[in-house]
Amino acid sequence: FIDQEYGSRKLQRTVVAAIVSATFLTILALARPYKRSDDLCLACIANLLLTCCFVLGTAVQICEGTYEDLCYTLVGFHDA
Repeated sequence: FIDQEYGSRKLQRTVVAAIVSATFLTILALARPYKRSDDLCLACIANLLLTCCFVLGTAVQICEGTYEDLCYTLVGFHDA
């Protein structure tokens, strides 16, 4: 599914990780598997921060690659 050898340099791995993390965050918020509300809040915040890290990793990979024009359009920076 994802190229193991060259996947770390490609955008696909971080995009898939961000989508999986955001999907899990949505399922976690809807299913509410914890009895205590503060446990649920802590789990949601941790997952939200993980999703943000993956999205920022995607932005860094866009800016480091051959997509400089796309980097300036999406992120607002000329390079990473």
